[in-house]
Amino acid sequence: MQNPKTEFCLMFGRKGNRGTIRAECTATIIKEKNIKAEIYNNVPLLSEFWKSSEDSGYALIELRPTGFEYYSPGSVEAIRVKL
Repeated sequence: MQNPKTEFCLMFGRKGNRGTIRAECTATIIKEKNIKAEIYNNVPLLSEFWKSSEDSGYALIELRPTGFEYYSPGSVEAIRVKL
């Protein structure tokens, strides 16, 4: 919580070559009960992990992208986009 900077990476492939999309983000924990309940109630998979949107282990995190880095399959050169 002291450092909201995060990132995620999506790997994909084509004909044995791999590519990636990496997103740089800032993260915010959503505390509004109505928003947490709306997401929980509309994503059936969540009930397999948590009893309700009030479960203390259930956290909802908003990721706001600040930039992207794209490597096309087989490429060694990145395309970078800052938002």
